[in-house]
Amino acid sequence: MIKFKPLPKFTLVCYALSLLIIGLVFADQFLEWQLLSRKIKIATLVIAAIIGVAGSLWSIGKQLAKFLQK
Repeated sequence: MIKFKPLPKFTLVCYALSLLIIGLVFADQFLEWQLLSRKIKIATLVIAAIIGVAGSLWSIGKQLAKFLQK
């Protein structure tokens, strides 16, 4: 049976950074700040997604390494 363990700090930081970036883009969109162009918004959201996926992959890799050592 799989046991759930707390996430590594790196993963949590990646998730928090990703959410912060997405929040800033949404704030720019909904508060009509007009600070970012459309291309920059899309690129920023893609970067936020990459950061979030990197955190997930790091966590999965750590758990898989521990599983394979046993």
